[in-house]
Amino acid sequence: GKGDEEFIPERVGVKNLINQLNWSQFVQEIQGARLLITVDSVSVHLAAASLTPAIVLSTGLSSLSMWRPPYPGCHYVMNPVPCAPCLSALLLEPFLS
Repeated sequence: GKGDEEFIPERVGVKNLINQLNWSQFVQEIQGARLLITVDSVSVHLAAASLTPAIVLSTGLSSLSMWRPPYPGCHYVMNPVPCAPCLSALLLEPFLS
């Protein structure tokens, strides 16, 4: 959010590129990164495709077996929840009858 950039320590080589890149630049930055720290999003899949190591912050609500890229350099940090994945048959059952 607004003001988050103040918490990014420039001295450790972290780049704050919030709202500064077009798609092509975004892809190039991920391809050239030594490590990507991100939420579970398209950036993880770009990192996997370019063999960029990634630490992924996940909510625990989605199925890792379904959405996790098949790249061992992507490491997920998550808090599993009992209802995960959210689209489980139990939750969909009322809508299927």
